[in-house]
Amino acid sequence: MAGKILGTPAERCEWIFGQQMNACPKCGGYNLIYQTPIIMEDVPENFTPKQLLGAWARARKGGNTPLEGVMFLMCRGCGHKGPSIDVHGRTAEDVGCDPKAASAVKELWNNQPR
Repeated sequence: MAGKILGTPAERCEWIFGQQMNACPKCGGYNLIYQTPIIMEDVPENFTPKQLLGAWARARKGGNTPLEGVMFLMCRGCGHKGPSIDVHGRTAEDVGCDPKAASAVKELWNNQPR
């Protein structure tokens, strides 16, 4: 099992997402992450990391965290954002547990132009 997890970047990505995933079309990397941006208060650019974490915690308080309206996969290596799905009116907690949303985002990532 450890050999599978510690294999190539493509194999690790496949293990994490439960299916074969295409490399990032921009940089060729496999360091992918789901993104479901939440609605937060206006955050000034000069916020310290501690202040930003506090704003995030306040936005997440209560367990019904409203989303900005999209969900997508993003490459952590270069910041490339894949195609998104519409999740307006849903919460981060709801979307985070939805296998259909995850499947749709993975399909869009794998079918995006290279």
